[in-house]
Amino acid sequence: ADVLYNSGLLVTGGIYGYDGSYMNAETIDPGMGYWVRALADGDITLSSSDVSAKSIDMLNYLSDANTLELSNGTHSTTLYFGKDVPEGEALNYSLPPTFPQMAFDARFTDNMKYIQDAGEISVINTNSRLTLNYSVNLDPGEHLEWLLTTNSGKEHILNGTGEITLPPETKGMSLEKRAIFPDVYALHQNYPNPFNPVTKITYQLPEESYVAITIYNLAGQKVTTLVDGRRSGGFHAVDWYGKKSNGESVVSGLYFFRIETENFSKTLKMLLLK
Repeated sequence: ADVLYNSGLLVTGGIYGYDGSYMNAETIDPGMGYWVRALADGDITLSSSDVSAKSIDMLNYLSDANTLELSNGTHSTTLYFGKDVPEGEALNYSLPPTFPQMAFDARFTDNMKYIQDAGEISVINTNSRLTLNYSVNLDPGEHLEWLLTTNSGKEHILNGTGEITLPPETKGMSLEKRAIFPDVYALHQNYPNPFNPVTKITYQLPEESYVAITIYNLAGQKVTTLVDGRRSGGFHAVDWYGKKSNGESVVSGLYFFRIETENFSKTLKMLLLK
């Protein structure tokens, strides 16, 4: 196969053999048929002298991506997610078109092996079993999780590694990032603490609610109000720059910050050091 890649006419990794499912071909065997993705029209002549052709290094941009390996016990396909590839390299991760007589196949929309954030997976399976092994090593982002949903509506949260046994008649799935929604009210310790000149206060709401976050000094006097209004359910954050309501900087010392909602209240301490 290196001879064909060295021609400059083919996409790297774009030679596929077939044994009931597509597979990347590392060698070209006489009498066998292959699917190739070409970059341009051209002719390639193979001869016995070509066996010494220099191999080319194939850079796998998805070597550290998250993976989904779908298998029916006889055939398997690995798909990638959570990472993009450089511009102009996408075709290296494309698959040949499907056809009705295939025994097994799995791919993302547009015949791709990978997606970055979300995509649909189509499956062809003629066997009586279907499993999915996943490996997630790239974090989806703060307060997000990877969600796999089968065409029957069953949801699977993907975290770490694991195996899912799927109904063999499964024809499709969707993969996406989903916001993690808090199920309780909470006010978290500010960070950094001690701080100078700014600190972040985070809080969470399981539902839409009126929220007030107020700063007090040691004497119990109100210094400033950071939040005063309705907020949607979810995770929230607000910064305090060590200033009063009138914009005047406060002195070093211990301060209290308090959250009040329709169903929850809590007070914590923080230290400003200048």
